[in-house]
Amino acid sequence: MSSKKVYVKFFDGSQIGEGIYFFNMTFNAIMYLNLNNYSLKYAGNISAEKKSQKALSTGMNYRNKDIIYFFPNNTNVIMKFDVINKKDGTIPIKGYKKEIFRTIGYVYYQNKIYIFPYELEEGIFVLDLLTQKVYKDRELSKLFKSNLYCASVFLIEDSIVLISISGSSKIIEIDIKNKKIIRKYELENNINIDNMCFDGTHFWIMQRESTDIYEWDIRNNCLEKYENINVVWDDQKYMNSSPYSRLIFLKDEILVLNCFLKNILKINKKNKTIENIVDFPKGFNLVNKRFAGWPVCNSFKIVGDKVLIYPSRGNMLLIYDINTKQLSGKELFVLEKDVPYLNEVIEEIFLDKILHSESDELETLCNFLDTIGQEYKKEQEKNEQIIGNMIFNRMKVQ
Repeated sequence: MSSKKVYVKFFDGSQIGEGIYFFNMTFNAIMYLNLNNYSLKYAGNISAEKKSQKALSTGMNYRNKDIIYFFPNNTNVIMKFDVINKKDGTIPIKGYKKEIFRTIGYVYYQNKIYIFPYELEEGIFVLDLLTQKVYKDRELSKLFKSNLYCASVFLIEDSIVLISISGSSKIIEIDIKNKKIIRKYELENNINIDNMCFDGTHFWIMQRESTDIYEWDIRNNCLEKYENINVVWDDQKYMNSSPYSRLIFLKDEILVLNCFLKNILKINKKNKTIENIVDFPKGFNLVNKRFAGWPVCNSFKIVGDKVLIYPSRGNMLLIYDINTKQLSGKELFVLEKDVPYLNEVIEEIFLDKILHSESDELETLCNFLDTIGQEYKKEQEKNEQIIGNMIFNRMKVQ
């Protein structure tokens, strides 16, 4: 087979020592990113899942000592990985019947992880870290009616959780200890929530189909509007989508990561505007059409005077220098020598009986021809063995 080069994709990870362990979205692999030199290393995979499975987990993870729990996005089990012993495992979500559980958020409370799915009517599930079992919290689940879709989840104090409802102006405050709704907010200005971020004092609301961002003072329940002076949102072109994905709160500035917009931007708090384009480094490109509907940039980590912006659609780990205000990048990819089963991943993709197109760097015409050629060779060898055995048996009888 020809040499393979595959870009890794991830939303978030868990830091252990001087590196980050994360779940690759391109195929089933747990990777390790060294924070000193940004080198990449294969750590393991989830053996119970197909090696070619994409986006098994999308950044929702929790570290408990040497074990990282990866919450599902494209499967229906919680996956875990022991970074010391390199052992993997899965925990079934008891009471959940569907094939796909899409985790939007979680909170930790008293040795338990409360897991919130995209469709809240599916129920709130709890991972008990002591028993290593998952159960459905039926009392909490009863609080949510149908057609409520979770956008974000925050533990704001003790057992109080704030949940924003996607595609609406609704925010719900609940008590997970006493199993009750404390308060429901209905925001003004026809806000259409896509995601929320918290700066330590106020919440910031990014919308669907609008380039306006709102700063929400929950204590006084008042809103401050920030307008994008560079971009007019095209409802026809970007219907039901979002311009932004996440905000990064730094000491003297706020970065706005882009979802469908072309650039990373900054918020001007004095003028109440969104402006100041941050230029991508030379060589930065969007790769992998399979993730075309996903954010260009989504998650990050602040390390000293650098902000690491993880690749969810691009070919690079982006590195923002807080002092110089410049963005640089480093390509993040693996080769065949890095991942022992990369060819097996490609074979699994093409041996599925579905229509294929060149949607990413794995699913290419060259890889397809390589796979077909290998399968043909195996079949020929198999046929030769059968014919050889037939001739040998005939000669033995005579």
